[in-house]
Amino acid sequence: EALYLNLSCARARGEGVLLRGQPIHYNYLLYPLLIAPLSALPPQVDLYRAIEVFNALSISAALFPAYAVARRITGSRRAALLVALLTALMPDMLMARHVMVESVSYPMILIAVYLALKMYGRPRTGQAVACALVCALLYTLKPGYIALGAVCLAGLVWRGASGRNKPRLAQACAFALTLAAALAAYHLFLTYGLKI
Repeated sequence: EALYLNLSCARARGEGVLLRGQPIHYNYLLYPLLIAPLSALPPQVDLYRAIEVFNALSISAALFPAYAVARRITGSRRAALLVALLTALMPDMLMARHVMVESVSYPMILIAVYLALKMYGRPRTGQAVACALVCALLYTLKPGYIALGAVCLAGLVWRGASGRNKPRLAQACAFALTLAAALAAYHLFLTYGLKI
């Protein structure tokens, strides 16, 4: 919690990536950048409570992609509403009380799953590109989330190779190229362009 809070406050003051006033090498900056504007709130506003509100709103947004995923899988509106309700009642929703990336990553993971389901439904390149971009954004939260991109790509390759389906293989290429380009751009930004 202290790492994200210090990074966001330093970023808001325009000091770069600092921890307790010292420059550090930390590559996963999306969450600190998202909460950095909260540091500009008036001093009488408790920053930690403001971040809790941001986290609560963010993790609550997981209800919408959870509904969309369930609706896509089951085709039933009632089942999708039940899944959304169960998502709201998950104990993980209490993570909003902490300064943690999970409050942002939960809805993003569900959005990536929804896009992957759409991508597997019809071989459209735009869906592959959108899914790859969300997977790249997830990587900027935590490095382990790149596994979701690997699973999506493996599914596309498997579906394309199993039936010699050229549109699926083209979709897999679009996904892989977009993900690689987004990750390369992010690392170039970290290496050369972080002095905003």
